[in-house]
Amino acid sequence: MRKTWLLIVALLAGCTSAAQVRSLSGTQNTNTLSKQAGVYVVVPTDGQYETTNYPGSGQTVAQVVAAAFSQFAPIVHTAEKASTTDEAFAAAEKFGATYVVVPVITHWEQRATAWSGIPSKMALRLTVFLIPHITHPTLRGDSSGAASWPQRQ
Repeated sequence: MRKTWLLIVALLAGCTSAAQVRSLSGTQNTNTLSKQAGVYVVVPTDGQYETTNYPGSGQTVAQVVAAAFSQFAPIVHTAEKASTTDEAFAAAEKFGATYVVVPVITHWEQRATAWSGIPSKMALRLTVFLIPHITHPTLRGDSSGAASWPQRQ
């Protein structure tokens, strides 16, 4: 019986995984998004590693990004499928969103981590656009770089 428990514990210990989130690099921007504005999240093209495509990975990324923005925005809409920039902006305007979030999967390497011990890897680039029908942000007269975001017109 004791050997059985040790075997179960050993198997369960091998089924664990750990995720690492690394800080984003890129341009520093001190502008903040309005918490009263709606967000429209575009579905990125599915991820790929070498010659292997991962169907549904774009939809998964869009759902996770939308969930993250829903903690701060009152309304978040997610596209149903990948679309062009013009289609995304038109859909965002239809839903009354102020921001369009465009995730791009830059790396997708899915592994069977539970049994192989090799971690899955992915990287994203997120771009947030202010929709053109909204007045663009105006910088205040000081040199702090802070911006004030106007409400919908």
